Amino acid sequence: MRKITNILTPLLRQYRYRNKPDPFSLFQKLRKNEIIPKSTKGNILILPIRVAPVSNLFEGVYSYAMKLRGYNVHALFCHQLLQKCDNMTNKQESDFRCSLCHHEQFRFSKTFGVEAHSYESLLDKNTISKISKIIDNTESSRLFLLEYDGVLLGHHIKSAVMRNLLSSDVNIEKNEALVREYAYSTIVSYESTKQLLLKLSPKFVLSSHGVYSTWGGALEACKKLNIEVLVWGRGYVDGNILVSRNKSYLYERVVEPNEYWENINLTSVQKQKISNYFLAKKNPNSSVDHVNYYQGIKNNDTLDVNEILNLKKDRLKFSLFPNIPWDGTTFSSSSAFPTMELFFETTINWFKNNQEYDLIIRAHPAELKNKGLETIKDLIDSIFDKLPPNVYFLEPNHEISSYDVEAVCSVSLLYASTMALELAYSGKTVIQAGQSNASNKGIVFEPKSLEDYEDLLEKSSKGELHMTAIMKQRAEKYAYHWIYKRHIPETTYEHKALTFTKYNLQSSMDLAPGKNKVVDWFIDRCEDGKPFIWDDDAELS
Repeated sequence: MRKITNILTPLLRQYRYRNKPDPFSLFQKLRKNEIIPKSTKGNILILPIRVAPVSNLFEGVYSYAMKLRGYNVHALFCHQLLQKCDNMTNKQESDFRCSLCHHEQFRFSKTFGVEAHSYESLLDKNTISKISKIIDNTESSRLFLLEYDGVLLGHHIKSAVMRNLLSSDVNIEKNEALVREYAYSTIVSYESTKQLLLKLSPKFVLSSHGVYSTWGGALEACKKLNIEVLVWGRGYVDGNILVSRNKSYLYERVVEPNEYWENINLTSVQKQKISNYFLAKKNPNSSVDHVNYYQGIKNNDTLDVNEILNLKKDRLKFSLFPNIPWDGTTFSSSSAFPTMELFFETTINWFKNNQEYDLIIRAHPAELKNKGLETIKDLIDSIFDKLPPNVYFLEPNHEISSYDVEAVCSVSLLYASTMALELAYSGKTVIQAGQSNASNKGIVFEPKSLEDYEDLLEKSSKGELHMTAIMKQRAEKYAYHWIYKRHIPETTYEHKALTFTKYNLQSSMDLAPGKNKVVDWFIDRCEDGKPFIWDDDAELS
């Protein structure tokens, strides 16, 4: 079928860009009067693997910038060897989608002048047969614990399956064929990346995500051969860039050394910037984050949460702001709470046994825009036939927003929501069961076990658990670090909600050394081994 849909890719491309600019065609036009220096600095490898316009545009633009600095840039693509990849979910899966991605891979390498390599060109038939036999001979119950070449790959397989199903609940027996497909994708990605690394001996590797089957497998190959891999992703803050070394940026945010930020002395101007940012986030029409789940919803300053939910004002109230289940479980599980299911079961049971306190659960508004994914209500319904009378569940489209809930509650319970930092900054007492960027920063309360969590709930119910002045001060410092120093400004092109709008370049030579402060800084960091923390001294106006 793919051979047929591949023939249709020119029409598919025309359809994709019918109402929006084509970033590849536009960059081709920018390549005028270019002077590409000889490759004197050696090889680097980028790992788009699949190509979606804005998702991989960052890699393309910076690949070209590296060519202008004397690097020979190589790229690895799947070229349709995989039946299942991380460009698909069970709601977005089709041969048309695969064919268009395949077509864009060729356009990407031509547009940015990178030397393309494919999975198939790096793996002979014997290797592919060996991989298939390993997967076929692995018991289904062991697939999420699968090792290959002495490297644990099972967790990447699991994250890929969860992403495909948009569910935190993966029944291997029910989804065995899908799990085996993603096991194949993960090992193929690992092995082909490893072979290309041995061939090129690159100075460093640039990859996105660092998780799932393709990027996760590739990351493990880099680590196996001790080749530095820089893992980038797009953060919420204005859609700017996050980068880590040798691990996913999703995990580095948890373990980043506190010495990077805890000793900074914020100026009044910097403090005001943070205040303005969090204030803007509460505006449904704000654009400070590239994703705004409350957009279009009118603020209602006269809304009375207690009246709407028929709550007694004098009762102690707890809020709970959940993640999307599959997303939260994949990236944010902790040793105490490896699953969100355990978190909800423990929490609701505590309130069932302590009915003198109220709990308000406000579903994530993103559930409205992602039809077909597992919802918080699905998760709760799988555990409880009905909720205790003191537990209130608000659907994602409820008129009461998370900020409305926050205003009437004294303690906030989170698995690992991005709201943790925001709530801590505002001085709210936060108990966080999973892991997020607020972890290990001394700004939220983090239980080490189920018993510890229940003890924190008990203490907070008695008024014995409070956000301290020191914790709030740390939250303010870390907020500035996270928002303005860890998020690297994107200055080469603009996008709106991950849709490309225009380049901020007059020609491709605007990416040459000395032409763009951020590009120079980024490539310096790739080369010098320093952390990707944006300098205040280099801050853009």
